[in-house]
Amino acid sequence: NVPRSTLKPGSMIKIEFARGGVPVSGWGTVTWVDSDQIWAFGHGIFGQGAVEIPFSHIATAETFQTPLDPWKLAGCKLETEGVITQDSSHEVAGTIRRRAVLMPLTISLRAGEKTFSLREEIVPQTPFANELTAAIASYWTRMQIGTSSERTFSYQARILLKGQPEILLGPSVVVSPPGVKEPPLNSAFSQIYTVLKILESSGFPHVIEGVHISAEVVSERRQIYTLERATLSKYTARPGETVDLTVS
Repeated sequence: NVPRSTLKPGSMIKIEFARGGVPVSGWGTVTWVDSDQIWAFGHGIFGQGAVEIPFSHIATAETFQTPLDPWKLAGCKLETEGVITQDSSHEVAGTIRRRAVLMPLTISLRAGEKTFSLREEIVPQTPFANELTAAIASYWTRMQIGTSSERTFSYQARILLKGQPEILLGPSVVVSPPGVKEPPLNSAFSQIYTVLKILESSGFPHVIEGVHISAEVVSERRQIYTLERATLSKYTARPGETVDLTVS
């Protein structure tokens, strides 16, 4: 059971950039409370203006006095939750008892007879949301099966867009470089990150409703193919036209 709580000036809150199997958060001090509105931190986070970042009340486990200023050690999560809605240059402000709209990230990873699953929710509006999505996926996968060298993976990723066709990556096969210890599926997660960055910079109005990844450790390393030539049927195309890629 989550302990009951009442927010007041001096209370601590935790702001959550990602919640689930790999939580990513920061915390600070509430400066003022008026009904269901709060102000906190005495400084901004990114200075973005209107935002939607979930927060929760947390206990103060201990306060340490340093030569510069006091430092609070975060304790357990308490009952009160809400959403930070304003991120100015000198403070953040939010609303109690409101829920944020977050972006789901799910991963299903099969290795032998075991299947590992991650369910995560990520704040889509922060300046590092795309980097965080790829980093969480890479970190979580490494924690399940370690770093990889000379192993073969298959994967497929779906990026869901509100009111638009989904973006499908794969099915693809990834081979870890021989003798190089790197996070498993690192190149796959980099590809997903690249697509998210292209969407962000395209100017195309969009809302990402989720990123879903299915992956499997196929075997130990194997040679898939040796690329000799790649040609396109045409080098310019209009939206909706088909371009054939021939690989040999």
